[in-house]
Amino acid sequence: MSIKQILKSAMWGLIFSGAGILSLYIFARTTTLSCQRGLKDQVTCIKSENLLGILDFKDEHIPSLENAWVSESCDDDGCTYRVELDAARGTFHLTSYTSSGYRSKEDMANQINTYLHSSSEETLEIEASTGLLGLVLPGIFIVVGLLIAFTQVRNAMIQ
Repeated sequence: MSIKQILKSAMWGLIFSGAGILSLYIFARTTTLSCQRGLKDQVTCIKSENLLGILDFKDEHIPSLENAWVSESCDDDGCTYRVELDAARGTFHLTSYTSSGYRSKEDMANQINTYLHSSSEETLEIEASTGLLGLVLPGIFIVVGLLIAFTQVRNAMIQ
């Protein structure tokens, strides 16, 4: 059997694994918002993201944070949500994705607003992630895709 035929046989498994890797990249991130009070109670925050606690992404500075709220994105399948941050330079997303669970986003926005408007705390740190689900589902896609690819290659070589 030719290499072209073997690769063609394994293509679907590799596509499946690729979808898992893309999902891992998007959903296995942890976003941390670290805020500190400055002069005149002005709040400056840094939003940092990392992948699996290993790969750090670019930190984003959010000067003069003023308010947090929950945005809603709806379609035929229902609604998803994310925390938005209003600052002097515009609006920032806390996470790059929307997800279900309005109440958890609302709690996070309320915690930020309490810190901004009525707390005497000097610092605030909030962490947002998809948790174990962000690892398990992409992991399943990757493993199953690789198994399909290797099985197809092995079967093609046996014939």
